[in-house]
Amino acid sequence: MHDAFLKSVFADRRMAEILIRRHAPEWASEIDFSTLREESTELVSKETLQRRHPDMIWSADTVNGERVLFLLEFQRKVERLMALRTTTYSALTLEGIAAGPDYKPADPLPEFVYLVLYHGDGPWTAPAQVTDLFQHSDPGRYRLVQWGEGRADDRSRDDLTALVLGLARNLSPEDMAGQLSALWRTIEGTGIRTWPD
Repeated sequence: MHDAFLKSVFADRRMAEILIRRHAPEWASEIDFSTLREESTELVSKETLQRRHPDMIWSADTVNGERVLFLLEFQRKVERLMALRTTTYSALTLEGIAAGPDYKPADPLPEFVYLVLYHGDGPWTAPAQVTDLFQHSDPGRYRLVQWGEGRADDRSRDDLTALVLGLARNLSPEDMAGQLSALWRTIEGTGIRTWPD
């Protein structure tokens, strides 16, 4: 009932503009509010085919022609993992845009702001950043492990993982033989047993 009421209120473009001006003021002077439009909220995860539904999505163009998304979530209870949910919905929204016909691989993704509109009784106590849900991990970063071509040092010659990745490339028979030889020397150098005693 409460979500339905709030959705009906913030489906009004004037209310969405008021919300953005007040609670995302960094964008207030950048946005052409005549382009403000409500977007579909139905998202489908390609990995799980699970449907996800943020409460509302508004988008607008900036005066420089860039696009900004505003994702809205109406919440009556404190949810400790809200930052995880907002991260998931944001990623799915951006994946959908990247898969669309108007997106070019070299284009930057649109900027976005996630607004959680809380109408519960007590104070909001959940972390606002997904990194705060972890002790040591940074889920917004990944570590690149590559096979080593073009590197300025010789570390990849001793990197067993890099050598294995090199075998997965489209190699000529001569290159494959050289890669296998380097792989074998590295295995011997690590002291890894290649067969049981």
